[in-house]
Amino acid sequence: AIPNFDYTLEQKVEGIKKGQEVFASRGFTYVCDCMADYEAYDIFDKMAKEGVLNLRVDGVYNINDATRDADLEYTKANLGKYDVDDLVKVDTAKYFVDGDLAMFEPYLDEYNAQNGKPSGYGTSECLLWDLDHLEQSMTDVQSLGLKIHVHAMGDLGAQVSIDRMNAAKECDPTGKVRNILAHCSYVADEEKDKMAKGGIIASIQPQWELEHIELSDITAKMMGMDRFYQVYPNKSFVDRGVVTAYGSDFSVNESLPLAGIYTAIKRLPDKTHAMYEAAKNLDTMNPAECVSLKDAIMGYTIYPAYQFHREDITGSLELGKSADMVIFAENIEAIDVEDIPTMTVKETVFKGKTSYKA
Repeated sequence: AIPNFDYTLEQKVEGIKKGQEVFASRGFTYVCDCMADYEAYDIFDKMAKEGVLNLRVDGVYNINDATRDADLEYTKANLGKYDVDDLVKVDTAKYFVDGDLAMFEPYLDEYNAQNGKPSGYGTSECLLWDLDHLEQSMTDVQSLGLKIHVHAMGDLGAQVSIDRMNAAKECDPTGKVRNILAHCSYVADEEKDKMAKGGIIASIQPQWELEHIELSDITAKMMGMDRFYQVYPNKSFVDRGVVTAYGSDFSVNESLPLAGIYTAIKRLPDKTHAMYEAAKNLDTMNPAECVSLKDAIMGYTIYPAYQFHREDITGSLELGKSADMVIFAENIEAIDVEDIPTMTVKETVFKGKTSYKA
């Protein structure tokens, strides 16, 4: 918040070292940085080469409409620059396709009036890209063999992103890239089918799946009750064969994977959440979108590894893979689901070495 303020390089290095200790204490052995902090990638690179990085890092190149040509040139010039063995990899182009949720139908008039928006607001004017520019840019980066990772929260934002990712995939020289739709707040059923057909991964933040009319009616006031019930799908992706890779969107949410597993299963606040007491006797708003324990665990393990093309290295315990694991004091398959968020991380192991021990 202080104009022109910045931390020193040494402070940033120490901050990242402390950060990885926190992540290790929660069982993480892999993080994805979706903000394209290139100085941070230099630090990850340095730490990896010095043998002090205790988790894998995937990063992105930011591509924005107004600077798309310069962003593409930077991406081309720096391909592979930050990669270190199987520890650090930057091979993804990140697009913000909508800011406010770009929807097929506008927000409710009353909501728009109360929030200083014109009548009819909430559709294509929320898109951050000219669609011809978006199509050309995605084709360009896919031609480099890069993955495409899209921030799109509204159903219109999702549709224009899915269509252009599927079209751009025809230009992938490897034939193997796995593109990603992040957040998936609203995605029409026919678009989910397109994702499954095109192999587009749903990057889901299960800790967001707490929408409940008795806890927070903001979405209902914006969208109306019919659309309120459609927000943050999960199980409908699974049922269609879409790979669902979970994350937190840290620092929007604190990275708490056990809370995320619980919320994906229950779609209600867990016992560590500030709203738990108010919610503990409420029925789930949309139980059809609740997933199984197995699906939720896979969302934090093998599916993110698959997203990053690392499923042959990590994401599961198999002979020949990296020994990346978290050891709990409790058996997640045996305890009451209400107790999952407070399970104890006893030890985290990365590449066969302990990165955290209680």
